Amino acid sequence: MTLPLTPSDKLKGLVTKLAEKNKIIVLIDEYDYPIVDALDNDKLAKENLKIINNFFTALKGHSAHFRAMFITGVSPIPKTSIKSGMSILDNISLEPEAATLLGYTKEELLTHFSEYIAQLARIENTSEKKLSDDIRL
Repeated sequence: MTLPLTPSDKLKGLVTKLAEKNKIIVLIDEYDYPIVDALDNDKLAKENLKIINNFFTALKGHSAHFRAMFITGVSPIPKTSIKSGMSILDNISLEPEAATLLGYTKEELLTHFSEYIAQLARIENTSEKKLSDDIRL
């Protein structure tokens, strides 16, 4: 009798198959949502933390297949809480090189934040054009 595949087995199969051609890039958005969303339920938050730990531990076991891993979240990665699984990561949030990885284009700023640029221009007693020109991307 064959035992059903565990989530770790399935992840291993996926990573191995994807890495047959090239090393892979792993993107994880809002890794901490299951914990943050359960802050009012300590038991659920701890269960979710355990699941996240198991996931990252499983990922770590296949890191030789990774070209890069990029993880976002609203809270810092708690390496002390998720000991073994997260020890392969480096937090680059405050590194100058990371500033160019994400953000807004000048066009996006002008399109989506024009009202705020106008407000700041009034506060700074300058023109919107001058302020827009001064915004560094």
